[in-house]
Amino acid sequence: MQGQPVQIEGEAVSANLFALLRVEPLIGRAFHSEEDQHGTGRVAILGYSLWATRFASDPQVVGRSILLDGSKYLVVGVMPKNFHFPDPDDQLWVSLALSPQEMASRSVNSLRVVGRLKPNASLAQAQSEMDTLAQELAREYPDTNSGLSASLISLREQTVGNVRSALIVVWICTGLVLLIVCVNLASLLLTRVSIRRREFAVRLALGAGRARIVRQLITEGLLLSSLGGIGGLLFAVWGMHALQVISPPPSFPYIPRIDQIGIDGSLLVFLLCLSLAAGVLFSIIPALKTGDRDIQATLKEGDARANSGGNREWVRPLLVLIQTAFAVIVLVGAGLLLRSFVRLERLPLGFQSKNVLTLRVIPRGDRYRNFSERLVFYQQVLDKIQSLPGVESAGGVSFLPLTRTRLFNHFSMEGQPVASSSLAPSADVRAITPGYLAAMTIALFAGRDFSWSDTPESTPVVIVNKKFARDFFGDANAVGAHLKLPATSVNSWRTIVGIVDDVSYFDSASAAQPTIYVPYAQADGLHVGLRDLAIRANQKPESIATAVRNAIWSVDSNLAVSRVRAMDEICAISLTPQRFNLLLLALMAGLVLILAVVGLYGVTAYTVAQRTREIGVRLALGAAPADVMRLILRRSGVLVLGGTCVGLALSVSVAFLMKNLLFRVSPLDPMTYVLVAGVLLIVGLSACYGPARSVMRINPASVLRYE
Repeated sequence: MQGQPVQIEGEAVSANLFALLRVEPLIGRAFHSEEDQHGTGRVAILGYSLWATRFASDPQVVGRSILLDGSKYLVVGVMPKNFHFPDPDDQLWVSLALSPQEMASRSVNSLRVVGRLKPNASLAQAQSEMDTLAQELAREYPDTNSGLSASLISLREQTVGNVRSALIVVWICTGLVLLIVCVNLASLLLTRVSIRRREFAVRLALGAGRARIVRQLITEGLLLSSLGGIGGLLFAVWGMHALQVISPPPSFPYIPRIDQIGIDGSLLVFLLCLSLAAGVLFSIIPALKTGDRDIQATLKEGDARANSGGNREWVRPLLVLIQTAFAVIVLVGAGLLLRSFVRLERLPLGFQSKNVLTLRVIPRGDRYRNFSERLVFYQQVLDKIQSLPGVESAGGVSFLPLTRTRLFNHFSMEGQPVASSSLAPSADVRAITPGYLAAMTIALFAGRDFSWSDTPESTPVVIVNKKFARDFFGDANAVGAHLKLPATSVNSWRTIVGIVDDVSYFDSASAAQPTIYVPYAQADGLHVGLRDLAIRANQKPESIATAVRNAIWSVDSNLAVSRVRAMDEICAISLTPQRFNLLLLALMAGLVLILAVVGLYGVTAYTVAQRTREIGVRLALGAAPADVMRLILRRSGVLVLGGTCVGLALSVSVAFLMKNLLFRVSPLDPMTYVLVAGVLLIVGLSACYGPARSVMRINPASVLRYE
């Protein structure tokens, strides 16, 4: 490989993983069992995207050697295009090849285990067997296995479990949008039937059969729904591309395999059947109303009265009430998500993200085999970055905030009995360098920050967050207390020298966890290596990115510098799932609001047209046009109010389905319901105002002369 070094996301896996998943490489082969032994030759399998972008899809790549972390690996295969496991951004797999020491260790539980159930075996049966095994291990190895268990979860559940609630809500809202569209279609066809009532009476009087007229109306409905289905299909093609653009990035696999979404034959058949069913079902009522009146009576009436349904014109207002209720449900869902998103966005994160540049650089390979060499590298890099123009402070950390990582480790407190490692208290342990707290503007409430004088030879120290101090010290001062990492380690006690603000390391919605900060120089053996750098600038962080890269490469030009982005971008990405949910429901809410307005406008306009003679008589007898307009608005307002009340009642059950999607907002949030009701009433009455005001232009003399 030529050019600048790049960082590739990958996994170390056992040799039988691909056979267990029943996935064969696209070219080449999977790992052999002997390649999973420590000390054997290093082999690698490439992901499809890595093969296509870095190797130009060269089929001769199998058998070539590549350089990973300064060591040569033999490429033995390339995986298929859609294979991403266990993480969606994995592009490389190497053999696990655990050493004898790692195989014998019982204190490290960092591997993810995948298994396939036997035929006819259930997940519950497998869980029972794992519970029994855990109990046996706890009896045999009480120091390391007491209190430990294994929880089994199906791969399907792990893939879609986090998004199930959101998909259910989206499906419900999609169904409501479809129903509103169908209600509008039925209302349109019903209006056409009312207008053409005299025409149908003439045709029936001339011998046409009712069935033929019904078939004609159903055919017209089918034509409308089919054209709508074709238009919707074209819109869906564009919508899917837009959905993939606005969807969360691969590091947030919020919608599983969204990049594979497409329109296939089964979906086309489903859309066809749905369009035809909608056309038939919502054309039946208007079609059946063609024969609900006496033919002679219809022919004797004038055109205006023939178009009136009299007291039986209750279907159309009912349809408006239904679509108003459906609109309220979608609007309430969007309102709850909006309230939740605003609260989430305003939540204190424990740091200041403005003007902070972040990046990842990991010294690997034979050159950095020893911890002391890695420590010297980071010291040199941070010194060079700190000296750059425009840089205020710079530091390193195991993982940056809001990157969905937790690094829990057990510890023991001085003066308390030492429990087994599995039963000891635990906290999120982060290794940091001097300058990190300043770069992220994490407030120091007591004690001091780390310095480069905190070396492996000096007194071991730690800093804890406020959550840790509250949970383990209460009102007492934690500074000066001692703890030990890990709980059963023979290492010296570490002195707490500072207390800092709580920081959201996993995501902004999760509560801060007890956190222990260890100076990187004293973190050897704790499995909390340094990865990410944070640099605070006095200008836009992007402007110093090139200089920072060059500073790193001046120390070692063979290391990859990846994930270069502003901390503001990371904060925005962390809210992408919530923003995505909000955007989807907001689009649907806007659509249903437009459909509801169209329906209300159409019904009000039709009512005014049907009651033109009545209005003319009222005006001729001295009624004020404003009074007549208020009469029309009152009738429309009753429909809007009734539909709003019904919709608010139905919204409660849908809102509780969204409970997992909300943040510090109750599904019964009164402000949301009041605002939705107010907005819909205002918009609905505004839609009715135009047709209602048209009565001001009615000339009573012209109407009566026509009649």
